[in-house]
Amino acid sequence: MKEIMFVLMVFGAMGSVYAHAEKSLILLDTITVTNHTLKYLVTDTKANIILDISTQDPRTIMFILHHGLTVYFDVKGKEKKKVWITYPKEPLPMSSFPQEEASEDFQTDAEVMQKRQAIYRLVSENFPEDAVFIHNEKTDFFNVLLNSLDVTAAYTYNTGTGILNYHLTVPKHKIIEKANQDLSKLKIGVVTTNKEKPSKIASSGFDEFDTDERESGSRRGGPPGGGRGPSGQSQGGGHPDESESSAPIELDFWFDAHL
Repeated sequence: MKEIMFVLMVFGAMGSVYAHAEKSLILLDTITVTNHTLKYLVTDTKANIILDISTQDPRTIMFILHHGLTVYFDVKGKEKKKVWITYPKEPLPMSSFPQEEASEDFQTDAEVMQKRQAIYRLVSENFPEDAVFIHNEKTDFFNVLLNSLDVTAAYTYNTGTGILNYHLTVPKHKIIEKANQDLSKLKIGVVTTNKEKPSKIASSGFDEFDTDERESGSRRGGPPGGGRGPSGQSQGGGHPDESESSAPIELDFWFDAHL
């Protein structure tokens, strides 16, 4: 009888491990946005929601660093844009960026490394630290390294892999509407900030983005652009044509956090 109980306990423990592994796999996904691949990972801790967004595409990297990212949180899963963080708050001048190339495929190893080192210096030296957080009808301007909100945000770049990663940590109590609110329906939106319009943040100290306008421009229900093939890669082969390689990059999608 003891032997039977021991076997049942072992299989029960293994089932728990597999269930946890399956849940972890759900949190990691790959989506394709306008033929550029992003990976995002959501980590749920007792106090915080942690989001990591990474990309290896040079043009997407340049666009993100120049325009910044806006991340939305909707605990009801309705893709409402009422709670969001934008970092950096203001765009970087284009003079700060290395000359853009359509693809690293046509560059020498030395040219690729030179460009990657330039991106690394841009991210690691004198990168803006100002961000804005809209939550519960309140606007907070904050420093991503030191603030009373307990919100942290950072871009890091690996010259060896050419991967840019955006790491954002937000306390759960900052995105919920009431204490102990269920987060099982949480959806997260990721949008590249439109900096072509005059900044209302700079002029009025409030929301730079008109909510109705952003709602109408949202691509709901999944990533825009192309389908997804095996291993999360965009379908189709060959190099993009000139019109595709020079087309504006736009990130605008929502996904379930699966908490």
